[in-house]
Amino acid sequence: MTATEYPLRQLYFYLTEGCNLACRHCWLAPKFDPRADRYPVLGVELFETAVREAKPLGLGAVKLTGGEPLMHPEIVRLLGIVRREELGLTVETNGVLCTGRMAAEIAKSENPFVSVSLDGVDAETHEWVRGLKGSFEQALEGIRNLVEAGIRPQFTITELARYGVSSAEPVSPDMPLALVDLPNGDDAPSYYLGAQNFFTITRYNRSSFYAMAVYELARSLAARRQVPEGSGS
Repeated sequence: MTATEYPLRQLYFYLTEGCNLACRHCWLAPKFDPRADRYPVLGVELFETAVREAKPLGLGAVKLTGGEPLMHPEIVRLLGIVRREELGLTVETNGVLCTGRMAAEIAKSENPFVSVSLDGVDAETHEWVRGLKGSFEQALEGIRNLVEAGIRPQFTITELARYGVSSAEPVSPDMPLALVDLPNGDDAPSYYLGAQNFFTITRYNRSSFYAMAVYELARSLAARRQVPEGSGS
C-alpha cells in the first residue's frame, strides 16, 4: 500500500479542550472555559510535526475545530503554518471570537471554508441551545466580519429548506446560496436567495440594496431585449 493509493487527504485538529459556550447538545462535551485559560490546548510544535509527517502521505487540507478553535492562544500562528504549507483550510467555530482582524487572518488562506453554528432564527432559540446570553448577536457579527473579509456565505437549497426557505425559481440542489434580507422600514423585510453573482456585486459596493438594484436592472434589460420589434413597448 502506498500513499498515492490511499492518500491522507485531510486532518482534523481538535485545538482546544475548552469552549466559550455551553451547548446542551455537544457530543464532545468540551469544558466551559470563557476566558480560555483553564484547559489544555494543542501545542504548536505538535501541530507542525503532524502536518510535516502527513504531507508525504498526501495531506492536502486541515480542519480546525475544538472546543472552540479560535480560543487557541496561538491561532494566528497556526493559520500561518496552514498557509505556509499551502493546505486547504476549514474552520468550525461558534463565531463569537471571529473579529474583523480574525476574519481577515482566516481569509488569507486560499478559498477557506468557515462553518459558523447558528441554531435558530432568533436569539431566544439560539441561546437556549448555546447556553450563553448574547451569543446570537456575536455569531451574526462574526458572520458579517467573514463576509466583509471576502469569505462568501453559502448554503444549498436543501439546507435552507430545513428552515422553511424555498425558491420561487428552479435552483440546482448543489448551488451555493446566501439568504439576503432587505429591510422595508416598519414593514416585514423582503428575503432573497443570492448566488455567486450577487456576492460578486457586493465586492464593489457592500450594500445588498445596491446589489439588488443591479440585479433588477439586469432583469429589466433582459426582458426588454426579449420584446419583439414593432410591439410598441
